[in-house]
Amino acid sequence: MWLNAIIGAIAIAQNIPSAALYVTFLSRSVRNVEVRLRSSLVRRLQMLSIAYHYPPEMPQTVLASFGTRDKACETLALGKPEQLKIKFTGLKPGAKIVVETLDQQNGNALAAWESLGKPDNLSREQTKLLREKAAATKKESFAADANGCFKLERFIEPWSLVLIQEL
Repeated sequence: MWLNAIIGAIAIAQNIPSAALYVTFLSRSVRNVEVRLRSSLVRRLQMLSIAYHYPPEMPQTVLASFGTRDKACETLALGKPEQLKIKFTGLKPGAKIVVETLDQQNGNALAAWESLGKPDNLSREQTKLLREKAAATKKESFAADANGCFKLERFIEPWSLVLIQEL
């Protein structure tokens, strides 16, 4: 009986440092994974920029919903093109940059729907066409210069979105 008690006490006594070591090493590994994940996310977010042109003539409120599209059309007519100037530094020399633009001419499913005659019920073919038109944004490829710098200067139309991404 004493032998069993001694063996049990030794098993319990060695379990405490073993558990402490296990928790210590597990915590270190989890922290290392967290740090690497956060660093990766920050690097990826630094490789992405979104520019947009919200016309200053538009009040800073969300539009109300109306029975007709007249108010939406009036809103889309607001504003004038503005100069977009973006400069990235610290890139790898020759890094590939993709600029994707969504505006009235590119990726505009609404214009495609209107060209179909504004149907209330879409056929499968019409739905497929509208999805294709919505995905047909303008994509341009560029490269960073030898100093790791990329500059983009252009005019963008009101209500436009420009996605700039390093690949």
